[in-house]
Amino acid sequence: MIFQRTKLTKGKNAGHYMLSFYCRNKECIRHNETEAVKKYGKKLSKSIRAKYVVSHIEWTLRHCTKQSEKAYKMYIGRLEQKLVVDKEIAKRKLSDAKSELKKQETLYAKYQNLQLISLADYNKHHKGKLEFHQNLINVSTSNVNTLETEVEKLNQGLPTRQQFIELVRSYLETLLTTTDLIEEDTVYQELVLNLRAGDDAVSVIKLNPPYDLMVDVAKISLGRGERT
Repeated sequence: MIFQRTKLTKGKNAGHYMLSFYCRNKECIRHNETEAVKKYGKKLSKSIRAKYVVSHIEWTLRHCTKQSEKAYKMYIGRLEQKLVVDKEIAKRKLSDAKSELKKQETLYAKYQNLQLISLADYNKHHKGKLEFHQNLINVSTSNVNTLETEVEKLNQGLPTRQQFIELVRSYLETLLTTTDLIEEDTVYQELVLNLRAGDDAVSVIKLNPPYDLMVDVAKISLGRGERT
């Protein structure tokens, strides 16, 4: 499913946008009018209002309360693999940035020396070179500082089990407070593996590992009996 926005042209909300998710799965009943009519008595839209999907995801996250050791170990294992790759990439970028900074400093010193030897020749043949390379030095310095911070962050210790649990809670908090659709969609991509949506209702939702191991099925079963 992908986010889409539709501008409303009629009614009290005219001029506002309606958020929905468009289903790209051609095997879904939303793309099969015959099956949809047989099951629901009508064909279904190929999209579903975001509020129906979002509310179910939020509700499922509220039940990610099992402090599963297996979930934590799976998360750490996945994170360790990613960190190895990210560290190598960051170190390579930092090395390249430092080399570029050294290159620009060498060129700046060269033109600075030419200016001192003969200002007239410098102005005639190389005018503006000092400013040009100074700007590149500033850019390279900024890149080096940013990448050094990134490498330092990647070298920090792996999250504890409690920090992992807090991370899942932070996802829920993000969904409840953010107004940034990109940030919201990033959380959905991280958490949700698949879901089944009927006629403006979500009946089944599956979370990505390891979050699926944290869902308290007992509480969900009890909760569903009380929902309307």
